[in-house]
Amino acid sequence: MLTYGMENQSIKPMLIWDTKQIETPQLRGLEVNPQLMRSETKKGEEKMTIQDKLKKLIEEQKEKSFVNPTQASDCDALGIMISQYLKWDGNEIFKTCYNAFEDANYHSLNEKFEELFKKMNHELSYKFDVEIKLIEKEVKKRA
Repeated sequence: MLTYGMENQSIKPMLIWDTKQIETPQLRGLEVNPQLMRSETKKGEEKMTIQDKLKKLIEEQKEKSFVNPTQASDCDALGIMISQYLKWDGNEIFKTCYNAFEDANYHSLNEKFEELFKKMNHELSYKFDVEIKLIEKEVKKRA
């Protein structure tokens, strides 16, 4: 067998389980692994999956944010993490929630969610515009 300079290295097989078929119109028929693929490392140890890493971060957030971390849900902690990571930007938080619902195939809910968000954003935007115009009028009067 030719290894082209990799004589002392061996290729480790990927371990795959819980494979499911995607049934969304855009991705119909693709196979995915919801638990993510794990690969073997030295001495048979497994690498942490993204879910494992996220679970650890969620536990850290619970310890940091709650008086009684055992009573806080993973969703409580994850919500705080997302909000802080996105710097409390409502548009970015909306996009994140929208994509999570889309991934979970809540398409009808997403249509209503997007309508409501646009309506609320328009109302907030309108109120902000009115306040800006009032401030501009006040500044012109003083000048």
